[in-house]
Amino acid sequence: MKKKTMKGLFSALFTLAMLVGMMTAMTFTASAAPTEITEIKSVISAEHVPKAGMEVDHFTPNVPDGEHYSRPWNGADWYDSNGVRIAPTVNHHYDLGYEFEAGHTYYADYQYTASDGYVFAQNPTITLTGPDPSMFTYEIIDRWDNNESVTVRYTFTIPGEFENADINKVSMMYYGLPKDGGKKPDRCNVIYNNCTITCEEWNAGTWGSDANWGVYAEDGSNAPTFLAGNTYVHMIELTAKEGY
Repeated sequence: MKKKTMKGLFSALFTLAMLVGMMTAMTFTASAAPTEITEIKSVISAEHVPKAGMEVDHFTPNVPDGEHYSRPWNGADWYDSNGVRIAPTVNHHYDLGYEFEAGHTYYADYQYTASDGYVFAQNPTITLTGPDPSMFTYEIIDRWDNNESVTVRYTFTIPGEFENADINKVSMMYYGLPKDGGKKPDRCNVIYNNCTITCEEWNAGTWGSDANWGVYAEDGSNAPTFLAGNTYVHMIELTAKEGY
């Protein structure tokens, strides 16, 4: 009888120990819940406040030291007031808008990622400090990875009188020139502002030559072969956007 009592007592103590262990594990799991970030703070320095004539990618909202989140990269998607993306590149053509223009409205989307153990609250306060923060409005437009990452959109209008200036910035940066015996010319970067490319083709001979190659297949299979010593012309037609 005593043996059975001892065995029963041992069994009860073992069960109690298991229950305490489970409760401890449950308590530990509950305490590991991520902490919510209730405010997204950014600082804009004087040299980064958008001004007429400044390049668009100079606007950078910096994360203050000690915050539990970061911007994983410095780039951003830029848009004009019509919602047209003006950076980054689309294929091998850039429409950068180049410089902020007086009286025009722009917006940029920047990503923020929480540190380990943190997530962004559903409606965090967004605070931008620095010179003239009143020219900005901001909102969260996207969130993912279980609220570990968010995208904040900054919208601002450049002070000054609205103007549609003449287009005066077009440049071409070649990856490389066509090679002897090659069938497909290497693409170049075409940089412009406030216009679009409406036609692009290669000519053999001179501008306006009858030997127009037109638009060739992506693999270049229907393009003539480049021959050393011959002259070729790369024609790109640019059409100004409305109002320019």
